[in-house]
Amino acid sequence: MMNFVNRLAIPTEGVFRTRLRARFAETDLQGVVHHSVYLIYFEQARVEYFKSLGFDFRQSRQNGDFDIIIAEAHCKYLAPAEFDDELEILVWTSHVRRASFTIDYCIRRGETLIAYGQTVQAAIDPRTGRPRSLPAAMHRVLLAQAQCPTCQRP
Repeated sequence: MMNFVNRLAIPTEGVFRTRLRARFAETDLQGVVHHSVYLIYFEQARVEYFKSLGFDFRQSRQNGDFDIIIAEAHCKYLAPAEFDDELEILVWTSHVRRASFTIDYCIRRGETLIAYGQTVQAAIDPRTGRPRSLPAAMHRVLLAQAQCPTCQRP
């Protein structure tokens, strides 16, 4: 994880892109987007990314099949974003294991890199809260999207 925070390698393929505009309520007294908001931006982009892959976590949670939790979250801040900035968030799967996967993020304003980060998601059984394997279909899709040569393959 720490290797990622010290460098940035955006893949040339398999990257999902979404845009958002920084809202006034997300800024602090210095007039910049508060540092905690970047994790919310990551989450918003991650949800859109999953939807683009055909995952419906609301339905999965309602069915009680499995749930996904955030096991780790990292963010490296490089430049401030301000109210009304149009931001592009790039999202990609960087690693897949049996019961977890890693998503990488990059936030840009135009050509300016604002921040980058990474989250590790883990599958759990919602009844017990214990780790479980990712559902087979989800594992397959994430492996197909993964940008790492050492991902756990079936």
